[in-house]
Amino acid sequence: MTLQFLPQLKQPLAEEQRFVQIGLSWQQFQTLQAAFEDIPGVRLYYFDGVLELMTIGKTHEIVKSSIGSLLELYFLEKGIDFTPTGSMTMKGDNPGRWLEADESYSIGEEKDYPDIAIEVVVTSGGANKLLGYQHFGIREVWLWEEKQFALYRLKDGNYNQIDCSEFLPELDLELFNRCVQMPNKLEAMRTFQSAIR
Repeated sequence: MTLQFLPQLKQPLAEEQRFVQIGLSWQQFQTLQAAFEDIPGVRLYYFDGVLELMTIGKTHEIVKSSIGSLLELYFLEKGIDFTPTGSMTMKGDNPGRWLEADESYSIGEEKDYPDIAIEVVVTSGGANKLLGYQHFGIREVWLWEEKQFALYRLKDGNYNQIDCSEFLPELDLELFNRCVQMPNKLEAMRTFQSAIR
């Protein structure tokens, strides 16, 4: 197994980078996953022989944390019971599936897999993660890419893009996205809180 990019990952990276390798066996992936287990700032995705290795940069973490903070503020203000499951690892019963969302939530009671998975994409490219989420039956996937949200709902085994969350139909996505991108996070939370009250 030759992965040319591995030496580069010993240095801290300022921004997100993605590397895709096609044709890895599940056993090769498990070996690689064990090697990266204790290295912070690296996220792995594996689905049917396709590996995506992503280094987590500062912008990615700021956006991910902002989304989580604002969404949890929304749950609090609206009295919505939820379980935050963060970037929990979703591993298929059969070999060949390994997935971690950036943020994820179960609405209402805790479940084996979250209802909403959120992916922050700072650099384009990479694997089609909707296939992975489809395997785990994640009902909604929110992609934040090119500074905007695209929401997908699983219906009849396939994802269809939707205009608003079916779990959170009153969430104003335009306002939410605007607040996610505000540089002053205290101001963002105050603006969002004031608007949703």
